[in-house]
Amino acid sequence: MVLLKNDGKLTFTAQNGTWGLFITSVNGVSNGLGDNPCWMIYTDDIAYKDTSEWGTKITLNGKEYSSATVGVSFIVVTDGCEYVLNYTKF
Repeated sequence: MVLLKNDGKLTFTAQNGTWGLFITSVNGVSNGLGDNPCWMIYTDDIAYKDTSEWGTKITLNGKEYSSATVGVSFIVVTDGCEYVLNYTKF
């Protein structure tokens, strides 16, 4: 994300949380109130995907991704794995 930000392809803000950095806005779209929309990271990386009953899933281009178990600052990117930022409403 930092590389994309440095290249001018992405803007984001974040704050420290219990599980690492918590994304608070992406490209000017901020976490909201009401129905609690927020930015979440999803992945197919077995080291970080949440397979518990509390984990959420999304499908993108026919592929399923699970919510990450940690904040983005704790994820070590693995070659061949994919990571998706998704604005999720609960």
